[in-house]
Order: sequence, then C-alpha cells, then structure tokens
Amino acid sequence: MGPPQGSQYFTALASAFTQRKVKSKLAMTGEITLRGKVLPVGGIKEKILAAKRAEMKEIYSFEGEPQGY
Repeated sequence: MGPPQGSQYFTALASAFTQRKVKSKLAMTGEITLRGKVLPVGGIKEKILAAKRAEMKEIYSFEGEPQGY
C-alpha cells in the first residue's frame, strides 16, 4: 500500500460514504499522498495498453503538475 494506489483507495472510500457503486470495468491510476496532494505519474502509455488488454471500458488518470515546469 503506497501512493500508487491512492486514487483507488480514495475512490473506494468515496463509494463507501456515498453508497454509490464503482463501475466494474473501470481502470484508474494516480498517486495521492495521505495529505491529499496529487503527484505526477509515469508510464501512462503502458498502463493504458494493459487496461485495454484487460478489456477495461473506461480509464481514469489522476495527474499532478508535470515535473520540470
């Protein structure tokens, strides 16, 4: 359990509190710190290809500010 699973944990908590189900064919990636800061993620191309291979219907990516700007 670390920052790469942050978006999934946040979605699970939001789902539990609002009593709304998360779509079963949803892929997501993103890094969120325990303080709620969204961090930049890498390897987006590979993650999208893996999600398509797994027949995911939607892909969400939570991205922070790009590094170097």
